[in-house]
Amino acid sequence: MKFTAGYTSGQDVLSFTNANGISAGWDAGTSVLSLTGEASVSEYQTALRNVKYENTNTTNPSNTVRTISFKTNDGTAASNSISRNIEVIHENKAPVISSIETANLIFNIGDEPRSITSAISISDIDDNNLSSAVVSITGGYIAGEDVLSFTNADNITGTWNSGNGTLTLTGVSTILNYQKAIRNVKYSNTLDSNPTLANRTITIYVDDGEVNSNSLNRTISINSPPVANDIKVEGLLTVCKTLTGSYTYADAENDLENFTTFRWLRAAEINGVKTAIPGATSLTYTITPSDNDQYLFLEVTPQAKTGSIQGAVVISQATGKIQNLLPTALFSGTASICEGATANLRVTLTGAPPFTLVYSNGVENVTLNTNNLVNDIPVTRAGTYKGVSLIDNLGCKVEDLPTSAIITVKPAPDVKITDLNSAYSLRGSSVPLKGTPVGGAFSGKGVVTSNNTFNPSLAGLEGSPHPIVYTYIDPVSSCAASDTVWVEVIDANASISGLRSQLQ
Repeated sequence: MKFTAGYTSGQDVLSFTNANGISAGWDAGTSVLSLTGEASVSEYQTALRNVKYENTNTTNPSNTVRTISFKTNDGTAASNSISRNIEVIHENKAPVISSIETANLIFNIGDEPRSITSAISISDIDDNNLSSAVVSITGGYIAGEDVLSFTNADNITGTWNSGNGTLTLTGVSTILNYQKAIRNVKYSNTLDSNPTLANRTITIYVDDGEVNSNSLNRTISINSPPVANDIKVEGLLTVCKTLTGSYTYADAENDLENFTTFRWLRAAEINGVKTAIPGATSLTYTITPSDNDQYLFLEVTPQAKTGSIQGAVVISQATGKIQNLLPTALFSGTASICEGATANLRVTLTGAPPFTLVYSNGVENVTLNTNNLVNDIPVTRAGTYKGVSLIDNLGCKVEDLPTSAIITVKPAPDVKITDLNSAYSLRGSSVPLKGTPVGGAFSGKGVVTSNNTFNPSLAGLEGSPHPIVYTYIDPVSSCAASDTVWVEVIDANASISGLRSQLQ
């Protein structure tokens, strides 16, 4: 078998499935299909009847008439030749659209026009161009609300029929251009409030100029966003107190609430510019010193779990002006005390008693619990006294208080009594009293201050031993110190064990 006319290489193919000892060999260069092998006449007749013609060009095959001639050979001589014509007729294949989204398109009330699909795909095995497409609202169409729109491009023109809800795209253009065009068709609803909430069904098909494609549908869900109503703010409007917000959530489709967001705002005036407070993103807010003399607002953005997820932002009315009622502590002035003495450190408090004051003396922290506004704290340690924290009865806490007081401790003089024995005879002479530093004063029983002497007979035996005290006041620091020596007065005729032998 051989093509004797109209053969188109690369398109025309003759084929046979080997059977009954007969094998086929196809030569595309000469367009000859040879059947070889010993078999009966009837088997060859069956074989010839099973030879098949195929055209591999499925998009645009040559329409020239093909002529095929048949000839057989019995091994000795060839038969006569007969021919048959093959006419190739191109059958137009319909375009195919696919891959449209299965999920509903959610159109929220107030949305800008939204593309009806971003995934649709178009193919056509025998055409590169299309001539038209139809996008129509075939279910739930509401005239006066629903609109399909398209911006003309790539020789494709859109025509909207509001009577039946059909957008027709016309103009010869490539498949890719039509695919892009359909992806750019947008749905919108002209009612920003109270539109019909029933679902709409969008139907799409295309045409290659001869036959329509299959059609695909997508559902559009019209959804009302959630709303936040009755926003309130409650709590004392003072620094360090906590405010609590509340609101009512509502959704027309009964979509559940999910992660509604909050922000606290402040403004210097009720109608002034509002500024978001960093980190204040919950329903409660603790007032800080930065809010003093400001107005506060709670902003609520309702969020739904499904459907139209985010609603409109709603802001509460202004609170009253915030007052700064933080407690204060004033450490008064400075003090200078002598070693061993006590000074009163005055701390004046403001706020709501009782107070808990923690202050530092430069070495350690000390806690004072008091109901008094004015407090005199006895101190003996030198250093800088400063407030660490203060809490009043309202729960307000202030840290690192700004005032301080300095306490200076002056050293006491080193005072000694010198050259004084521990025992003297009752009838002995007066003893001179000496002390260092010079300039102090002696006191005690038997002390004669006019000449700074100790007179044993004046001191007497009764109450012996007697304390002799020397007191010295530093003229520069005014700090005083003293030294004491105990002196025994004994009768010269008595013998007392343990006393020093030197008696006067």
